Amino acid sequence: MPITWPLTDPEEAHLFRFYVDTVSQWWDLTNSLNLFKEVVPQLALSNSMLMNALLMKTSQHLENIDSAHPTRAYMYHERLLQKLIPYLAENGSIKDEATLVAAMFLRAFEELHGMC
Repeated sequence: MPITWPLTDPEEAHLFRFYVDTVSQWWDLTNSLNLFKEVVPQLALSNSMLMNALLMKTSQHLENIDSAHPTRAYMYHERLLQKLIPYLAENGSIKDEATLVAAMFLRAFEELHGMC
């Protein structure tokens, strides 16, 4: 099921809000421009690959702070890979900021889950 804006799934809306309010602060720790809080959510609104990456990392964050919190991190991980792999096969490299951030989130996700 593709993600569309506005988010209609209450859990995805919660994850998106939690990303903006909490998770982005970790990514902006040394960035006074707050790019992960201000720019990344805007990019995700029009890029489903980045939206899935954002929801994946936020789900992972919630799982780490509350293991009882039900999330779908691996579902978003799979959706991201289903778009990223063909993108890279077609383009040969990352050509835009949204895909770069999605790849950064993917790398961080996989590092924490020992998937590398």
